[in-house]
Amino acid sequence: GRDAALVREREGERLLECIAGGDTVVVCDERGAAWTSQKLADFLGARRTSGAGGRVVFVVGGAEGLSDAVRARADVVLALSAMTLSHELARVVLLEQIYRALSILHGHPYHRA
Repeated sequence: GRDAALVREREGERLLECIAGGDTVVVCDERGAAWTSQKLADFLGARRTSGAGGRVVFVVGGAEGLSDAVRARADVVLALSAMTLSHELARVVLLEQIYRALSILHGHPYHRA
Protein backbone atom coordinates (compact mmCIF):
# COMPACT_ATOMS: atom_id res chain seq x y z
CA GLY A 1 0.00 0.00 0.00
CA ARG A 2 2.96 2.39 -0.26
CA ASP A 3 2.86 5.21 -2.76
CA ALA A 4 5.55 4.35 -5.34
CA ALA A 5 6.33 7.99 -6.18
CA LEU A 6 6.81 8.88 -2.52
CA VAL A 7 9.07 5.86 -1.95
CA ARG A 8 11.11 6.79 -5.05
CA GLU A 9 11.50 10.41 -3.92
CA ARG A 10 12.50 9.54 -0.34
CA GLU A 11 14.99 6.96 -1.55
CA GLY A 12 16.37 9.55 -3.98
CA GLU A 13 16.86 12.04 -1.17
CA ARG A 14 18.80 9.45 0.85
CA LEU A 15 20.95 8.55 -2.16
CA LEU A 16 21.78 12.18 -2.90
CA GLU A 17 22.87 12.71 0.71
CA CYS A 18 25.59 10.10 0.13
CA ILE A 19 27.00 11.82 -2.98
CA ALA A 20 29.65 14.51 -2.60
CA GLY A 21 29.98 17.49 -4.91
CA GLY A 22 33.13 16.22 -6.63
CA ASP A 23 31.84 12.70 -7.23
CA THR A 24 31.24 11.37 -10.72
CA VAL A 25 27.80 9.76 -10.67
CA VAL A 26 26.93 6.84 -12.95
CA VAL A 27 23.23 6.03 -12.81
CA CYS A 28 22.16 2.61 -14.04
CA ASP A 29 18.94 2.80 -16.04
CA GLU A 30 17.69 0.72 -18.96
CA ARG A 31 17.22 3.95 -20.95
CA GLY A 32 20.91 4.83 -20.65
CA ALA A 33 23.84 4.33 -22.99
CA ALA A 34 24.80 0.77 -23.85
CA TRP A 35 28.53 0.41 -23.20
CA THR A 36 30.81 -2.50 -23.88
CA SER A 37 33.02 -3.83 -21.11
CA GLN A 38 35.96 -2.17 -22.87
CA LYS A 39 34.15 1.19 -22.88
CA LEU A 40 33.54 0.89 -19.12
CA ALA A 41 37.23 0.04 -18.64
CA ASP A 42 38.22 3.06 -20.73
CA PHE A 43 35.92 5.30 -18.67
CA LEU A 44 37.29 4.04 -15.34
CA GLY A 45 40.86 4.20 -16.60
CA ALA A 46 40.45 7.76 -17.85
CA ARG A 47 38.79 8.78 -14.60
CA ARG A 48 41.62 7.22 -12.60
CA THR A 49 44.39 8.96 -14.56
CA SER A 50 42.63 12.32 -14.95
CA GLY A 51 43.65 13.52 -11.50
CA ALA A 52 40.08 14.62 -10.81
CA GLY A 53 39.07 14.38 -7.18
CA GLY A 54 36.04 12.59 -5.88
CA ARG A 55 34.78 9.09 -6.32
CA VAL A 56 33.02 7.28 -9.12
CA VAL A 57 29.64 6.47 -7.61
CA PHE A 58 27.40 3.90 -9.28
CA VAL A 59 23.71 4.19 -8.46
CA VAL A 60 21.16 1.40 -8.88
CA GLY A 61 17.61 2.32 -7.96
CA GLY A 62 15.35 0.31 -5.73
CA ALA A 63 12.23 -1.61 -6.65
CA GLU A 64 10.36 1.62 -7.51
CA GLY A 65 13.14 2.99 -9.75
CA LEU A 66 15.09 6.22 -9.47
CA SER A 67 13.83 9.70 -8.74
CA ASP A 68 14.14 12.48 -11.29
CA ALA A 69 16.49 14.28 -8.88
CA VAL A 70 18.93 11.37 -8.90
CA ARG A 71 18.80 11.14 -12.70
CA ALA A 72 19.42 14.89 -12.91
CA ARG A 73 22.57 14.49 -10.76
CA ALA A 74 23.97 11.79 -13.05
CA ASP A 75 27.11 12.47 -15.06
CA VAL A 76 26.52 9.24 -17.00
CA VAL A 77 23.36 7.20 -17.47
CA LEU A 78 24.36 3.61 -18.22
CA ALA A 79 22.17 0.73 -19.35
CA LEU A 80 23.22 -2.65 -17.99
CA SER A 81 20.69 -4.29 -20.31
CA ALA A 82 17.86 -3.28 -22.64
CA MET A 83 15.70 -5.46 -20.41
CA THR A 84 14.50 -4.34 -17.01
CA LEU A 85 16.46 -6.09 -14.25
CA SER A 86 15.50 -6.36 -10.61
CA HIS A 87 17.64 -4.04 -8.52
CA GLU A 88 19.22 -7.03 -6.78
CA LEU A 89 20.26 -8.59 -10.09
CA ALA A 90 21.38 -5.24 -11.48
CA ARG A 91 23.82 -4.87 -8.57
CA VAL A 92 25.34 -8.29 -9.33
CA VAL A 93 25.64 -7.52 -13.06
CA LEU A 94 27.19 -4.12 -12.29
CA LEU A 95 29.69 -5.59 -9.84
CA GLU A 96 30.77 -8.22 -12.37
CA GLN A 97 31.22 -5.56 -15.06
CA ILE A 98 33.29 -3.36 -12.75
CA TYR A 99 35.46 -6.40 -11.93
CA ARG A 100 35.77 -7.15 -15.65
CA ALA A 101 36.68 -3.53 -16.45
CA LEU A 102 39.37 -3.50 -13.77
CA SER A 103 40.67 -6.84 -15.08
CA ILE A 104 40.95 -5.27 -18.54
CA LEU A 105 42.86 -2.31 -17.12
CA HIS A 106 45.29 -4.61 -15.30
CA GLY A 107 45.79 -6.94 -18.26
CA HIS A 108 44.30 -9.88 -16.36
CA PRO A 109 43.02 -12.74 -18.58
CA TYR A 110 39.54 -12.75 -16.94
CA HIS A 111 38.26 -10.74 -19.90
CA ARG A 112 38.76 -12.41 -23.24
CA ALA A 113 37.82 -10.23 -26.19
